[in-house]
Parts: sequence; structure tokens; C-alpha cells
Amino acid sequence: MPRNFYFSAFVASLCFTRHAFALAPQSHCVEEMHARFGHGCTTCLNRTKDCIKCLKLRFDCSCSCPKHLIHGFLDKNPRTSRRPSIHAIPVLSVSLTVDPMNYLPRMLASIDYPIDRILIKIGNADPVAINHMATSVKHAQTRNPRFLHNNVRLHIDKQNPGAANGMNLGLRYLLNSSSINTWALIVNSDIEFKANTLRYFASNMRRHIAEAPASFGIGFMNLHASATWSAFAPTKRLVERIGLFDENFYPAYMEDIDYAYRLLLSGFKVAMFPDALVAHGPIEHGENNYISGTTFTIRSVRHKYAKSSNLQRLGVVNSLESLIARGIRSNLQYYALKWGDMPEYPCLSVEKLIAKSNCSINWTLPFNSTKFNLGSWRVGNCRRKWIQNGNGDLEEALMMDELASSELSSRPTH
Repeated sequence: MPRNFYFSAFVASLCFTRHAFALAPQSHCVEEMHARFGHGCTTCLNRTKDCIKCLKLRFDCSCSCPKHLIHGFLDKNPRTSRRPSIHAIPVLSVSLTVDPMNYLPRMLASIDYPIDRILIKIGNADPVAINHMATSVKHAQTRNPRFLHNNVRLHIDKQNPGAANGMNLGLRYLLNSSSINTWALIVNSDIEFKANTLRYFASNMRRHIAEAPASFGIGFMNLHASATWSAFAPTKRLVERIGLFDENFYPAYMEDIDYAYRLLLSGFKVAMFPDALVAHGPIEHGENNYISGTTFTIRSVRHKYAKSSNLQRLGVVNSLESLIARGIRSNLQYYALKWGDMPEYPCLSVEKLIAKSNCSINWTLPFNSTKFNLGSWRVGNCRRKWIQNGNGDLEEALMMDELASSELSSRPTH
């Protein structure tokens, strides 16, 4: 499952508050200058002379009256700030550990549509690397002030808890949201949005939720076929039904297969939006030679230091490759323990999930136990330590974690 697996650390809780916006007591704004964002609102005001009516017609703009404001906020500098919109993407979440190719600022610079909250999680023990990535975020805000004003929240931690934990940043935000119809766009840091992709994607997500609020579960962007879980948007209802990504899949790979299987069992509807085009990694959309962020980073570091005496850098790469190999071995065994057998992958592809094709089903509950639901999991500490350092025996670590499985929580709080 190609994906840049460098993700940052666990955040114990996500408590975010939104600004409160009050309706202005004065409802009529006659002058065009009061329609601050968008020709649609200007046209509406010219015809109706009524701000509230225009807002009820769901124009994506802010209508302000003298000394008052309706559904927006007053910016001291209109060029660098923009109000939250009823049409905006509720939240975009991305996490990473390193960014040697500067993909994160590329992704941020490609945002061309309002997003209420952008969550960026950085996990790394090296303060130099943390500072580099944090500085690139600040520079991106300077270069793209219209869509990166005061909506970016940076989370920093000094460890790498894995891909699943990184994606759970956005999912935990959904679980804490007060809106039942909300959704989150989860992306890898090496994504680049094509022009108007976000507008098209947001419009389709709103339409699908409006048409089937109780059954629509997730939408996917259009990128390389083998990396569909690098840009996707689950709804809050789906996350409440099947839970968070299982953080036992560490540091990466198989966590998306596990989530796809739970998605299949849930019966929620799945959609792919073909015109929501994105570039992924070092190539453009549609090419067949995609290189995962993990592989590309390892190759880049090896090439950079191949003829140097910097054995420390090369040693880090060797350790990383060993970590990945142990993780894949452990994740395959853990998946078999959790679901009885490996799935037929085509059954869990986005195309098959959309078509609701008949697939062979193994167990319908984790560990084939009625004590658990689709969202049940807990981190196996013995497996995690084995993956991290390679000491001891994997089978013994699995057995020790299995003895503690009775403590599995149906709603993980870690």
C-alpha cells in the first residue's frame, strides 16, 4: 500500500472551538461593497437588496452591513483573512515525520478553496527537522494567505506512532464535532491538488451527504489506483460506526486494508469523484510508475549520501528499512489474527466497494468475538516494541498481546 508512512504522534484529545458568529440586527445591505466575496452574492444583493435572503439561498459570500456583520467576521486585512463558509471543507488533516522533498508546502500552496480547519501533525525527535517543517508551514501561509490565514493548527510531537495514528488525527476531530453531517478530508503530505479539485470534491461530498445522510460513508479523490487511501474523506457517521484506524498496524501498511474490510462490513455507501484530480508524490496523475513516499525518501537519502562519509544518515535509512520489514511481517500476522484470513484484495478496492461486488467474508467481528464491534482495537505493546527494536520473538509478542485482548475497548480513547 504505497504511502509516505512518516506520521507524527498521538494527541491525547482534540478540543477545538469555533468562533461564534451572530446575525446582525440590520438585514438590508444595498451597496455592492457589502458583498465581500464572490460575484454570486453581488448579483443576489443587486436583485433582492436583502443579505439574509442571499445567505439563505446559500451563496458562498459574506454580506456585511454598516457596523454589523452577517455570517462572517470582520477582517482588519481582507487580503489575508476569509470567513468560514457554509460551503467550506470542514477540516483537512495531514501528518508526517520528515519532508525531504518539501511536499508539504507544495500541498498547502495548491489549496484553492475554503477550509475551516487545517490540522498538521509533525512527529520527529530531531528539533532541526521539526523546525524545518514548521517553518515551511509558515512560509506556505505567507504565500497562500487567502486560504491559509488563521485556520491552520500545527501539532508537534517527538515520536512516530505510525500511519494509522496520523490519519486518526482527522477522525478524532470528527468524533468531537457537534455536527452529525460533517466530514474530514484526510491526505498524505505528498498530495498536490489540481485547480478546482477541492471545489468539485466539496460540492460532491455535500450532495452525497444531502441525498443519503444516514448511509453515505466516504468519498475518494482521483489519484493513482494503488494509492486511493492517500486522499479520502470519511463522514462522521461512518467513523461512529466503524471507528478509528487500527493503530496496531505499525508503522504502516495494512491499516487501509483493515479499514476497507470494516467499511465493506458496515454497508455504508462509497463514492469516487473522477474529476477530483490530484498529483501524488513525484509524478503527475495517471502515470503508472508511482513511487511511494517511503520508498522515494529512502532512495533519495541513499543517493544523496552514497559517495559521502555520512554513515549516520545511511544508518538511519538502514534502520528505517528494517523497521518497515518488521512492521509488514507483524501486520500480516496481526490482520490474520483479527479477521481470520487475508482478504482477496480486489474485493476491497474502491471500485469493488462502490459496485458492492460479492466478496468472500471471513469473520464479521474483530477476533470473531461478539464482545467487540467493528471499531474495537487496542495497541499491542509487545508487538509494538518488537517492531521498533527487533528484540525477542514476534510469535511470543503476539501471544502476550493476545492474553490482554479481553481488555479491548469498543471505543479507543488512547
